[in-house]
Amino acid sequence: MSRMFHLLKKVDGALDPMAERLEIYLHRYGLEAIEDINPEVLRPNEYCEIIVTVQEQYSHLVKHEFDSHPLFMQSIDKAFRRFINDNSITKHYRSSAKSPELLAKYCDILLRKGSVKLLEDETLEVLDSIMSIFLYIEDKDVFLVFYSRMLAKRLIHDTSKSEILEGQMISKLKQLAGFEYTTKLTRMFIDMATSRELLSEFNDSNYSKDVTISFKFLILAHGSWPLNIPETNFQVPDELIDNLVAFENFHSKKYDRRRVTWLFQFSKGELRSLYTENEIIFSCSTFQMGILLLFNEYDKISAEDIQEITNMNDITLKNTLLSLIKTRVLLVSPKNSRTITKKHRFAINPRFSSKRRKVLINVAVKDMQQVANPSIQSRIEEDRKLLIQASIVRIMKANNSLNHNELLTNVVTQVQKRFKPKINVIKKCIDILIEKGYMQRSENNKETYIYVA
Repeated sequence: MSRMFHLLKKVDGALDPMAERLEIYLHRYGLEAIEDINPEVLRPNEYCEIIVTVQEQYSHLVKHEFDSHPLFMQSIDKAFRRFINDNSITKHYRSSAKSPELLAKYCDILLRKGSVKLLEDETLEVLDSIMSIFLYIEDKDVFLVFYSRMLAKRLIHDTSKSEILEGQMISKLKQLAGFEYTTKLTRMFIDMATSRELLSEFNDSNYSKDVTISFKFLILAHGSWPLNIPETNFQVPDELIDNLVAFENFHSKKYDRRRVTWLFQFSKGELRSLYTENEIIFSCSTFQMGILLLFNEYDKISAEDIQEITNMNDITLKNTLLSLIKTRVLLVSPKNSRTITKKHRFAINPRFSSKRRKVLINVAVKDMQQVANPSIQSRIEEDRKLLIQASIVRIMKANNSLNHNELLTNVVTQVQKRFKPKINVIKKCIDILIEKGYMQRSENNKETYIYVA
C-alpha cells in the first residue's frame, strides 16, 4: 500500500479513489467489529475498547503507510464518525445517543474507586484513547449529561479514584469541546473545596455544640449540579433533627439570602445494630435510616404507617422497602408477595448475620433503574431546545435580519458542535421566540426574520 501511495500521489487526483475505498472498507470493518457485541449484555468497556482498537490500528496504518496524508486522514475521520454514531448497537436501542452514553459510563468505570485496577499513568493513557472516540461523537451533549451525573455521584459519595485524574479528564474535555462545555464540571469541584472549608468553619463554631451525631455536609450550587429537588417531602427522623437545625442556623447566619434544600435522596449514614449476635454497622441511605429507626419503637409496622410517619411518596417508599427486603434486613408479611401494598407489615430480621462487620444495604432495585432513563432523555431534549433558542437569539442579534434558510444554516453550524439538531425542532424554537417577542417576521417577506431589541 505504501508503494502504491507514493506512486499515485505524483498524479493529480489519483489518490481520490484509493482514499474513497479506504473509507468504505473501514466503515464496513468497524460495523462488523461492533456486530460481535451482544446488545442484551452490553458492557461499556467492551464497546469502547473495540472502537479504540480499530481506531488505533487504522490511525497507525495511515500514519506509517500513507504519511498521514490529509486525504486519508479525512477518510478515516468520515468512516469513524459514521460507524460510531450508527451501528448495530445504536440501531438495537433506536438511538444514536447510545454511543456517548456508553463512552461516559466507561469513563466512570475508569475514574471510580475499585472498578479497574490500573495505575494513574495507565488510566491517563486509556482516557487519552477515549478522547479520540469523543471527537467523533455527534451528540456531545448526551455525553455531558451522563458524565456530569456520574461525576456528581463520585464526588458526593467519595468514590472518585483521584482528584488529579478527574482534573485531567476535565482539561481534556475543555481542550476538545471548549471552555463553556466544562463550566459546570469545574464549578462542581469548586463547590467541593468550598464545602470542606465550610465544614471546618462549622466544626469550629458554637453551632457545632448542638450536634448530637457526627455528620458531614456538602453545599452544592443548584445551577451547577445535575441534581433534582426531591420528589418526596421526607420527614427527618428525630435523631437527626438537631444536626439539621444546627447547620441551617449556621448557614443562615453566614448567607442570609440563600436557602438550604436538603437532597436526602443522595444522603447516607451508618446505623449500629443492637439486636444481632455480633455488632453490625449498616451503611444505608437516609430513607432506609428513616425506616429502620422506627423499629426502636415498633416490633411490627405496616407500609401505610411507615408512609404516614416518614411522609415518603409511594415510589420512594416502595423502592426503599424493597431494598431492605432484598438485603434481608427486614422481613415482610405476607411472604412471597410480588409487590408491596399499604397493608404489608414489616419487622426486623432478628437472624440477620454477615461475615463482615460493616454491611452495605443501600442497593438499587429494578424499579429505581427503570425510572431514571426517561428523566434523562427529557432533560436532554429540554436542554437542546434552550441551546437552540440561545443560538438563534445570538445569530439574530448579530445580523439584525436573516431569511429562513440562512438562519437554519447558521443555527446548524453553531449547534452541531454539541449535537446534530433536527430542522423541525429549530423551526419550533423560532416560533417560540417569535411568541416571546425576541424576533418577528418581516411584513414585506414572511420568510425573513427581524431581531427585536
